[in-house]
Amino acid sequence: MQADPELVALGLLVDRRDELGRTRTELLNRIHRLLLELVPGGAKRERHWVPDFAVADTGGTHRIAELARDGRPLLADLTDGGTVAAAITDIADQLTVAAGQPVGEVPATAVLIRPDGYVAWATSQPRPDRDTVGRLRGVLAAWFGI
Repeated sequence: MQADPELVALGLLVDRRDELGRTRTELLNRIHRLLLELVPGGAKRERHWVPDFAVADTGGTHRIAELARDGRPLLADLTDGGTVAAAITDIADQLTVAAGQPVGEVPATAVLIRPDGYVAWATSQPRPDRDTVGRLRGVLAAWFGI
């Protein structure tokens, strides 16, 4: 009895299924690492996932994961009085802004979070100066065209 050539080819593909899956995963991981290298400004220290902390304001407590669901850039302004959010009121309608007090330990006073959960910009200055806000505007322009 002779095997059908189409069945032989199908059998080879099924046998290589795991190998093809690993190759695909490795390729996607390499592409992801390369794309991370293209972060505007090249600030490698800011290339990390943002933790899911919460921001408390007069409307209640909101987790970052909940605020980021709309797929827009998210600015978490944890400064006293929301000084960073106040400095960008002219473009605030183009991103999600959460100004308030952090719930838990957050090592920054303001964080711009990309829709994929990575930090695009951050500062730990209690009252960010004009240059720091200027860098934020540069990152907003480079990443989101805002």
